[in-house]
Amino acid sequence: MKIAMLLAWLALPWLAVAEEVQLAHEGRALLPVVVAADAPEEVAALADELAQGLGRMTGGTFVVERGKAERGIFVGTSAEWPGLLPKPEEGGESAPLAREDYRLRTGKEQLWLVGRTPLAVQNAVWDLLYRLGFRQYLPGAKWEMWPHRPSLSVEVDAVERPDYFTRRLRVGNVGAWEPNRSAVEEWKRRNRMVSGFSLSSGHVYGRIVQQNAAFFAANPGAYTGSERDPKLDASYPGMLEIVEAYVNQTIKADPGRDSISMEPSDGSGWREDSPLGSPSNQAVVLANHAAEVLREIAPGRKVGIYAYHLHSPPPQIRVDRDVVAGVATSFIKGGYTAEVLMEGWRKQGAEIGVREYLGVSSWDYGLPGRARAADVHYLATTIPRFYELGARYWDAEATESWGVHGLGHFLTARLLWDTGEAARVDAVLEEFYTRSFGNAAGTMRRFYETCLLKSGKPLLSEDLIGRMYRLLDEALGLEASPEVSARIFDLVLYTRYVELMFRYQNSERSQKEAAFRELVRLAEGNSGSMMFDRWLFFREIPGRTFRVSKREVRKWLAPTLAEAEPLGPEALRQMAREGGQKYPPLPFEVASFSGELRPAPFDELPAGKTRGFTLRGNNRIVLHREAKDGPAFEFTVKGGIIYRDRGNVELRLFSEAHPVLDEPVATASIPPDQTEHSVRLASPYAGAHHLEIRDGSGGTRVEWPEGQRAVFPASADEGTTFHGTLSMVFYVPEGAKVVGGYSYNQSGQLLNAAGDLVYDFSQMEGPGYFSVEVSPGEGGACWKLQNFKGRKILLTVPPYLARSSGELLLPGDVDLKTP
Repeated sequence: MKIAMLLAWLALPWLAVAEEVQLAHEGRALLPVVVAADAPEEVAALADELAQGLGRMTGGTFVVERGKAERGIFVGTSAEWPGLLPKPEEGGESAPLAREDYRLRTGKEQLWLVGRTPLAVQNAVWDLLYRLGFRQYLPGAKWEMWPHRPSLSVEVDAVERPDYFTRRLRVGNVGAWEPNRSAVEEWKRRNRMVSGFSLSSGHVYGRIVQQNAAFFAANPGAYTGSERDPKLDASYPGMLEIVEAYVNQTIKADPGRDSISMEPSDGSGWREDSPLGSPSNQAVVLANHAAEVLREIAPGRKVGIYAYHLHSPPPQIRVDRDVVAGVATSFIKGGYTAEVLMEGWRKQGAEIGVREYLGVSSWDYGLPGRARAADVHYLATTIPRFYELGARYWDAEATESWGVHGLGHFLTARLLWDTGEAARVDAVLEEFYTRSFGNAAGTMRRFYETCLLKSGKPLLSEDLIGRMYRLLDEALGLEASPEVSARIFDLVLYTRYVELMFRYQNSERSQKEAAFRELVRLAEGNSGSMMFDRWLFFREIPGRTFRVSKREVRKWLAPTLAEAEPLGPEALRQMAREGGQKYPPLPFEVASFSGELRPAPFDELPAGKTRGFTLRGNNRIVLHREAKDGPAFEFTVKGGIIYRDRGNVELRLFSEAHPVLDEPVATASIPPDQTEHSVRLASPYAGAHHLEIRDGSGGTRVEWPEGQRAVFPASADEGTTFHGTLSMVFYVPEGAKVVGGYSYNQSGQLLNAAGDLVYDFSQMEGPGYFSVEVSPGEGGACWKLQNFKGRKILLTVPPYLARSSGELLLPGDVDLKTP
């Protein structure tokens, strides 16, 4: 190549306007894939991967060439193909944080995929294939989708960099099962979920104690708490030197690492009389010192800690600029929200990360709608919002329950790279259904939106299981292609898991082990599907329920594992058909009510033992006052009933008449001191109000005077989980045929207006729906839920519970029968 041509060739990506380049025509490749003569094997392998991917799309053969060329698909790093990427500092970031920068650029008979590092080139390859139509929604070959495009062209000019530098999705313990681990790692590569910057934030105080055993043996006061979970005393003489030695040793052992952790051990045990102040202050002192030492011996590295548990509140001291505080979205102390914590830590100088919980086996058991990974709205809201608050590092626990969480994981990958994708969530979801399920896309959308995603409010019951099977059976009848059928069969497997988990959770003690072993046979025989989390069967349930140690669990399960067999297509097809028939639809339709709540025309005042309520977390009480100059709302509030370290009980009163609906008209803050406090909340408005009660899950007891109109919502959209046994009333309109709802447990009785027992919840086999016919003359009156605990949902009658009919509020569109 002549010098002038070479210079023009190198300058072309900067100076010329991008133009469309044709890659293939009618199944014939038009351009070679080109790598530099001195390209490392890692880059050459990526070029091969791209050539194979383009071949799968077009049917053509894309050859890979080494050396310089005037035309082709150029793949490599900026060191091999200079001139396309600015220097890292020109992009405003340090070199370690710019490792994933890449550029896609088309010109006349040229397509450039140039990254700052081989990892960036990998991301460029899969970004291009994504733009050309490739999708890998879930791990495994059956969930990868290659479009058939014999003629293929592209026009692009994009410089890409991830919004979150660290994007760590820790999917259960898949490392124990190599095929699944490899499939998940491939999914991460293809969805740009392999981070260029590695932030360490694991618990290290215990390791520091172990590495300095002699010092701590001679100085037993150098840490508080337990030997297993020690809390280093940052003010103890010699502790800073211990930290300095730890930093030096860690870097010496791994000079190329990006960061070190100074995250404390788990649990409590902090020194309460520390001269440094709060646990957050104590943690920050050691993290700051580690950052100073690190800057001397390895500039540009970071120190990672979490803002978590007792050290989640913002510190009162400055945080070193190289300390990254990963704000936990759960296990927060002090009554804060994650957003407030991010603002507080950032104000003190810390860089911000996110410690997220997309799925935790022991919390959600991989069941529909329970985890954050199944909450599309949460993902599309929080990931961009946390980014706005300065978060640039993201680390999450997740589970191998890809059947229910896979769509959320895919959406997370898109949002973490580009938070602007939040504006396209509907389009991404629509494409998922269309690309994954073909002619059955509409049915499968209903399956996800009503049975799996949190927005559909799926309630674990035989009705849910039946609906899942029926929709899948319908989908199998609409789409006959083997590829789509295979994906639907995966979700039939997941539905079978939900059915068996429901049976296990609600079986009698004598039958529980047999029900569990049936679950294990399903999981082991079909483990490659990754539709459910094997962690539950080998670690969580055996130890918690059957007291089997981790060491003995495989021996204990050996006979069951030997019986496990995979379910084939015909068995799964039959399972979907028969499952829909086995669990018939609900015998009632869900009713809807609207209109501002108004007082019911009854005058019975509270009677019996239900005087107040014990609540946890975030709850809402709907209130009403007749006149704007009427008496204020009065309450007696006791906070810290269960935990005293979750922050104050925050009360906010809102009025429907206030022109700014999200602005409270009165507030109060009650300390969690297990002492009764009188609260008076005045409002200048008449009509409907609602009181928000937030206590950080510390537990709150709330009471009010007799006759004050107050109800708790009891719908599928919003309900209250009550702690303790109580009785409440609700209204059954005249003309209602059925009182139908859902019970989360088997406690309580349902009494009609005459006080007759019409339903005993203790007779239920487990959580599920209930239905009671309303006899002629029984409507237009209040019925009672008696001696119940937890949460009940009303689906066919106005979903509001009150202490008595004299305090009841009802929607404006309900016809009231005056007594």
